[in-house]
Amino acid sequence: MPKVIPVSLLAVLFACSDPADDSGGDETQSSGLSGKKIYQMMCSTCHGDNGDGHGIVMLKTKPRSFIEGGFAFGNTPEAVFRTISSGVGGTQMPGFGHSLSETERHAVTAYVLSLNPENLRVRPGNPVMKVVDIPLVVRGHLPSVADGVPERPRGLLVGTLDGLSWEYRADDLRLLAVRKGEYVERSDWGGRGGTPLTPLGEVIWLNQNGNPAAPWKLITTGGEQVLRARLVGTTVSGGKAIIRARLVGPSGEDIGEVEMWGSSRLVDGAIKPQRNYRFVGFYGSQTIQYEDLRVPFIQSRPVEFSK
Repeated sequence: MPKVIPVSLLAVLFACSDPADDSGGDETQSSGLSGKKIYQMMCSTCHGDNGDGHGIVMLKTKPRSFIEGGFAFGNTPEAVFRTISSGVGGTQMPGFGHSLSETERHAVTAYVLSLNPENLRVRPGNPVMKVVDIPLVVRGHLPSVADGVPERPRGLLVGTLDGLSWEYRADDLRLLAVRKGEYVERSDWGGRGGTPLTPLGEVIWLNQNGNPAAPWKLITTGGEQVLRARLVGTTVSGGKAIIRARLVGPSGEDIGEVEMWGSSRLVDGAIKPQRNYRFVGFYGSQTIQYEDLRVPFIQSRPVEFSK
């Protein structure tokens, strides 16, 4: 919700607002504005009138689509409230902790969650998330994927329409495993988060015993540099879940951006996961390496490859 309205202007808008003209039916707050009205004023120019992410403001990073269940840090009320209050680092989404009261932030949280598809809404007592019509993405604490492997307090789990789940560590983005079967059980629906997720599928592919080394390198005439993959965000579009990451060099320099998504194919009657990548380098004509695969690139020209 990158559009920030100065507090002074906000006060004028609040004072001039007539709550009677809001037919949304949601609870009117002490400011005289409902969560729907606050959303229309503060959020719709970027996230769209209906929450589809197609607002009138063009941004470098596409705003979240709430109707697709796109939430940066989870879709519990607490997680959405924290995002509204603090913003999302590395994007144009600011925090509204100083420009909206706590009551107003809770109101717009409730309205944003109401835009979410019915099968993704948070319900206490219904902790199992199912992939039905669109891929799903959740962030949270992941348990160890294999014996002797550490838990991942910052984890990412992507459920795709082919019945696979793609499990990542999110602090330095690395694919840990691919599962097949049911998606995930969450026990932090109504709480403060922190309870580990429970991936439900059976592991069918384990990456380097579940504790892979950093997979990205930049190859130059002077040697090679190990890169860190910093998670930027996720997007669900066209039936696939796309993860976006920024590749960063040892000194913190930005090398390029990569989009990645999972798919599958049948081999001898068995489903096999396939990893897909689209990389754009920020400078020079160099070579990017992912695991053992080397891919030449030219500045600003996307290259795609799969493993």
